[in-house]
Amino acid sequence: NGNETPLDVVDLFLDEVEETLDAASIGTLAMAALVVLADREPGRAVPLLDQAVGRVRPAVGMTVALSRAWASAWARAADIAPIESALRMIVAMAPAGGLASLEAAVLTPGREDEAVQALTAMVGGGLPGAQLPRRSDVELAQAVAIGSLIPFESETVKLLKRALDDVSARLRSSTDPQVVALLALARTDD
Repeated sequence: NGNETPLDVVDLFLDEVEETLDAASIGTLAMAALVVLADREPGRAVPLLDQAVGRVRPAVGMTVALSRAWASAWARAADIAPIESALRMIVAMAPAGGLASLEAAVLTPGREDEAVQALTAMVGGGLPGAQLPRRSDVELAQAVAIGSLIPFESETVKLLKRALDDVSARLRSSTDPQVVALLALARTDD
């Protein structure tokens, strides 16, 4: 009705997720929101996040969402085994090639360099001008989210992260729910 306070909106969202958990699988947008809310409003969000982990489906950004859920659970000293199981399932189901494969590569020992090289090429290596082929905003936001998981620093990674920061800045005004969710998952500063 337009008179909701931010907390009312959170409660409405959590009510909707709770209803969805009874009937359907959970997508990236809902997982991203639950991960963020688990750290900010843990009372209701943490139990729903724990439930949602068992209902995930392969989707753009799900590997990133589960990685963030794992970090959140680990920080709370919660059981991470269900999240690791869901993450293994999603990684195993990732199709060869494409961004889903890069999400899996970042988390697979020995394949991190492959992901760094592919992401760097995808965003033009930080060079000015448009990337070819042109990528959708969702693909670019997914690249930003994947890049946020890269656990090591090198000159190549620093170049990539600068390029991803530029991409993220360009996408911040997007109203596409997938773009917003992926950029929220990519945040590492809070």
